[in-house]
Amino acid sequence: MTSLQKEDPNKVVSTRYCVSKQVWKERVHGKLKGREWIIGFRRIARATDERTGIFSILPRAAAGSQTPVVLTRQGPRLEAALLANLNSFVFDFAVRSRVGGTDINHFIVH
Repeated sequence: MTSLQKEDPNKVVSTRYCVSKQVWKERVHGKLKGREWIIGFRRIARATDERTGIFSILPRAAAGSQTPVVLTRQGPRLEAALLANLNSFVFDFAVRSRVGGTDINHFIVH
């Protein structure tokens, strides 16, 4: 935006990068099968952090490269159990021993 546009209180800012609804429907929506959530995890895992694997439930939305997602074909109860296991100390210990740098990649979670 130019300085003049920034001074206009009625100016609306729009995002530079976005994913079209068509691309979302083709790539992601069909895999969610009516679910309103996804499991995501933080890709960055520094050695100074207390936990290495940090997994969370996210609302159904697009996620960037720093927040990879885990998609399953299971129901809500099994996904909740999966989330509990992914956040367990045992899994965290295993992930910490596998991570060579600062990134947790999909192959480590798999």
